[in-house]
Amino acid sequence: MTTSNTNTANTADAANASAGEAPVTFVHSPSFAELLDRLGVTLALTTYQAGKLCFISTYQNRLRLLMRTYNKAMGLFPHDQGMVLATRNQIWSFVKAPQLLAAHYPDRDYDNLYLPQCSFVTGDVAAHDVFLVDGEIHLVNTLFSCLARVSQTRSFVPTWKPSFISRLAPEDRCHFNSVALDSGKPRYAVALGATDYAAGWRADKNNGGCAIDIASNEVIYKGFAMPHSPRLYQRQLWVLNSGRGELGTLDVQAGKWQSIVQLPGFLRGLGIWGWYAFVGLSKVREKATFGGTPIDNSGSLQCGVQVVNLKTGTVEAWLTFDTGIEEIYDVQLINGCRHPFVLGFQKEDINRVFNYQNL
Repeated sequence: MTTSNTNTANTADAANASAGEAPVTFVHSPSFAELLDRLGVTLALTTYQAGKLCFISTYQNRLRLLMRTYNKAMGLFPHDQGMVLATRNQIWSFVKAPQLLAAHYPDRDYDNLYLPQCSFVTGDVAAHDVFLVDGEIHLVNTLFSCLARVSQTRSFVPTWKPSFISRLAPEDRCHFNSVALDSGKPRYAVALGATDYAAGWRADKNNGGCAIDIASNEVIYKGFAMPHSPRLYQRQLWVLNSGRGELGTLDVQAGKWQSIVQLPGFLRGLGIWGWYAFVGLSKVREKATFGGTPIDNSGSLQCGVQVVNLKTGTVEAWLTFDTGIEEIYDVQLINGCRHPFVLGFQKEDINRVFNYQNL
């Protein structure tokens, strides 16, 4: 696709960017805005490099980027009542409060409002994915190589670990980073290695990545290059083979991997709607961790989101960040929201928007 539109993050919506930060600019195919509008969804993404939670939505036939600052924003999980966000040392819970829009933002065409309501302090456990299980917040605790839930009395409560991890220790032994949910329960996990010593995954990061069946606690595939973002969809397990820039499927019965498409970036973040896969692309910025992968040696890499038709394997829409954002961690789609708003902490709104019930 040769045509594109150019945008700069709206000053009002991005006003909590710190002084001295590079402005966030992006270009996109016309089909990107058209697709979001047709699907009636908002694209949400996180970037720990820039420390931002971003909403990309359509407003008056244009793309609108809204950003909020969260230190090392990582995993994001939208749900019916709000969303959950992992950051450097806290897990944040947001609630939806659309009933407050008329009173506080009567001149804006927002269709939902997200309020940061509470947080759980975990310490810097390298929390990656977050999700809800029976209403409780769970996280992928990468530093301790386990799944865990938040707690009001402890940093975290472990709930599962891979069978090859002999004990919990703050050593990032296998870089377990994400899970695929099945009916609201964690079913499959991916890690950068099936190793049981401090940072052991680094020695074979281009071939040691694995997928694990959480129910049986067995490794069902090994050979990925730094896999991320597994998703169960239409009875198939979709995985990003990040170090090779591949989106594909893993046959969990046969243990067979099939690449569907290769994209020009280190892949993390996967949101699927209908037969469209919204895939996050990153540049290889941190060479000590991500350098030397096959995708790093493949030429010029991009940071942004590409939309793949899962039936054809073709890219039908794209958005690329030119400045301000160089990597993406998570990509999610928020259903039923065309133009949502989220409160940040850098403006006075957080001090004057109250969510309460009258006596």
